[in-house]
Amino acid sequence: MKEKVYEIISNIYCILFLLILFICNILYYYGFINGDIISGILIAFGVLGLIIYLANKVIYKKVRIYDLIVLLIYLFCCISYKYAFDKKVAMWGFFGGREGMFVIFSYYIIFLVFSTLRSLNIKDLIFKILTFEGLVQVIYGLLQVFGVENVFGMPILNLANYSSGLYFNSNFMGSCMVLMLGLWLPKLLLENGKLKDKIIDFIFTFIFVIGLLSCGTMSAFVAMICLIIMAIVYYIVKRKKYELKKVILRIVFLDLIVFSSLLILTNFTGSKLNNDIEELENQFVGVISGKSDESYGTGRFYIWRETFKYLPKYIWTGIGIDNFTYLGFSEGTFIYDSDLKNNIITKAHNEYLNILANGGIFLLLSYLALIGTILFKFSKRIFKNKKLDFINLSFYFAFCGYLVQAFFNVRITLIAPIFFLIAGLLVSQLDAEEKV
Repeated sequence: MKEKVYEIISNIYCILFLLILFICNILYYYGFINGDIISGILIAFGVLGLIIYLANKVIYKKVRIYDLIVLLIYLFCCISYKYAFDKKVAMWGFFGGREGMFVIFSYYIIFLVFSTLRSLNIKDLIFKILTFEGLVQVIYGLLQVFGVENVFGMPILNLANYSSGLYFNSNFMGSCMVLMLGLWLPKLLLENGKLKDKIIDFIFTFIFVIGLLSCGTMSAFVAMICLIIMAIVYYIVKRKKYELKKVILRIVFLDLIVFSSLLILTNFTGSKLNNDIEELENQFVGVISGKSDESYGTGRFYIWRETFKYLPKYIWTGIGIDNFTYLGFSEGTFIYDSDLKNNIITKAHNEYLNILANGGIFLLLSYLALIGTILFKFSKRIFKNKKLDFINLSFYFAFCGYLVQAFFNVRITLIAPIFFLIAGLLVSQLDAEEKV
């Protein structure tokens, strides 16, 4: 009886969280609420989630490795807070993003609550909700790049050559699209199904590919290439399950999706994707050959170099959660944009480097231990199991895609929780199989 009540409450919590986060996204974009409100809502869900998760521990009386790693993360966050440059910022977050310690705590509580979900039906519902929300982002983004100023009287903001969706920033749109493409790419390439189902897979994959390319974010493009390689590797390992002709046909369809999306965007909008991809290729060759400069990665190489310059002083405890802005302040300066000299950089433009600078080496290692454990266990599972449901494989691809783009991007409060809940869903599947 207790287990059933817990399942109902946790399911309601998770669905409400997804819906409210999306509503907050829209309200924030149109200026009805600010970043403080979003952070406050995340913290509220964190407190409620903590109560729910403690109830889970009382009912099931089981401590997992993920629980222990999260406790370590909390410990090192607290140590970082003690030595933070600005304790108020460390607690509540820097102006604008507001990703302070309480918000970070909430991410992991959301991860833990989602890790307790068992029903495949609730996972399927989450998959559909995420798909719907991603679809809204793509539609809005395409309205931006095609220069549509309003729809039924509703103004379309941030008209530009590259879409930003409901995020203000094309890089954030790219992060969202990587998650969405991760959900649908394995369904198109790897799932065997009826013709009607494959047509649906084709349509949604096309939607999210064009959404990803429309934002012109090369970190998302790199993640897409990695996801395609992952699918090919999966096929090679599991080739006995698939007909070679069907797989080749699906890859051809995927190529058509990518190239037709490029043609549409470059010919009917102001997008210069072809130039961006060519520049990415040249920079990749430059890095491999040892020839790179500060402009590479849209100035990211410069930001990373400057970050490493100040890291030795803060390597153990970090400068404080969300305190990256002050990294060079003790030396009388900030890290400025390589192009816009008056623009102060507030994130490392690499999630892992950002965690290291803000929280120190032990916080980074704890985070890597968490995602590494999930990645290792689930990778082993998908290559070992003969039968695999594609809802969980989709979540796995989305998880991996996010980890790739995180090397070149910053984390925000509207997208990071989606990554953490997906990570939780992977853990829930691992736990379910351990009990069988």
